[in-house]
Amino acid sequence: MTVVAVPQAAYTDIYLNALTAPHHIAVKAEVVWSGGTTEVALISGSVTADRSAVVRRTASIEVDPTQTPHAMTDMLTPYGNKLNLYRGIRYPDQSVDLTRVFTGRIEQVDSSPTSVSVSATDYAAEVVDAKFEQPYRVGSSVKITDAMKQMLLDVNPAWTINVTATSTQTTVRAVAYEEERADALTTLGQQIGAEWFADMNGVFYIQDLFLTIPSGVTPNWIVDTGATGVMVGRATSLTRTGIANSIVVVGESLNGIAIYGHWKDTDPTSVTRYGGPFGKVTQIIQGQNIASQPQADAAAQKLGQRLVASAKSIDIECVPNPRLQIGHVIQVIGSDFDGMYFVNGLTLPMDPESTMKISAATAILT
Repeated sequence: MTVVAVPQAAYTDIYLNALTAPHHIAVKAEVVWSGGTTEVALISGSVTADRSAVVRRTASIEVDPTQTPHAMTDMLTPYGNKLNLYRGIRYPDQSVDLTRVFTGRIEQVDSSPTSVSVSATDYAAEVVDAKFEQPYRVGSSVKITDAMKQMLLDVNPAWTINVTATSTQTTVRAVAYEEERADALTTLGQQIGAEWFADMNGVFYIQDLFLTIPSGVTPNWIVDTGATGVMVGRATSLTRTGIANSIVVVGESLNGIAIYGHWKDTDPTSVTRYGGPFGKVTQIIQGQNIASQPQADAAAQKLGQRLVASAKSIDIECVPNPRLQIGHVIQVIGSDFDGMYFVNGLTLPMDPESTMKISAATAILT
């Protein structure tokens, strides 16, 4: 299939320019198992990414029925085998430029005489599974990002962990975490305004929550309407579910006195203003490692801004862009939703016929 679309703005990246012009796609699926890395015949499928989920990326594909497993040690089995997926472009000179769009473990394989369906999850699923078999102790005066990194490496020392979070905050005192490793990581991250996740390459990140878009920033993807645009469809979604207009972060200093960090949506023009028609909706977060009032206030503000920004979202169908990631900035042009948005979720097809679906949140411009 040839996809036809011409953007309203050109990119400096030849790959992105090719996506917005007539092009042919290329896809590849490979399994990493005891027999090495083996390519399998991919028929169809999709990759879904969701920022609100602990396991952000999932994949569901259909492969040639000749790949049906017959023994538990075969290639397409969910007992330690991994799946890599790629989508890209085949240029007119027949060269292929592939982007990896998924790395993870095989979860389930369903076979019939006519098809083999494979589902897979990213490496965060292994963190969820690796519960603490006994209380996990984090000592005092330990840099929180270092503690988070070690929690991940304890699951698999071979993982690559990129720490880009800017906080230098340390733990106030020794804390023992029980059972849920993933919850412990999330709790630690919240106290410094950071999040953790595994990306499409199987690399883990500990990074600051993205909240604002600087003025003049170059968007990662332009989604425009019209006969020459990449947009296929659009819709908007407004919800109060999960939206708070007051955040309280409760910490405790070394002398045992409780510290309360507050953030409230006090913007008089905001539809979610605290005490306005929206009401008073408070979320309370415990922060064992909040040691000062400024730390508590900063954590509350970051978490509050993120919640308010997610109150309005748009859903877009467009020409697939395999390089688009959660957290990337898209610019919508030529519709009633014009503006800059963060990507909060997406579904990328692995076949040439389907469109890409994007869920994006309103961005706070600075």
